[in-house]
Amino acid sequence: MGLLTMALSQARIRGMKSDYLINETEYYRLVHSDECAVTGYLILFAKPRAHSIMELPMPAVMELGRMLQQATAAISSVIKPQRIYCCSVGELMPQVHFHLFPRTQQ
Repeated sequence: MGLLTMALSQARIRGMKSDYLINETEYYRLVHSDECAVTGYLILFAKPRAHSIMELPMPAVMELGRMLQQATAAISSVIKPQRIYCCSVGELMPQVHFHLFPRTQQ
């Protein structure tokens, strides 16, 4: 079991407290969202100040794919959803971030 999967499993056991930190790197913070009561709803926040991906420093761009892959793999392993939606809108918060939303039967 990977570190992200273990962290997400532990968060699920503890009831997914708001803004529960799942993982943090030099360029990103992965937290469990408190926007709605959906277990496994994660948000990946970029740490560098940027309004779009094209403004991120190249090392952050290079890490982005790995972070999204690891986060979706952890969600898939722990929650076992039918699908995982990934989107970045940036209307209310103009900082680069991605919503990872598991869709389950319920």
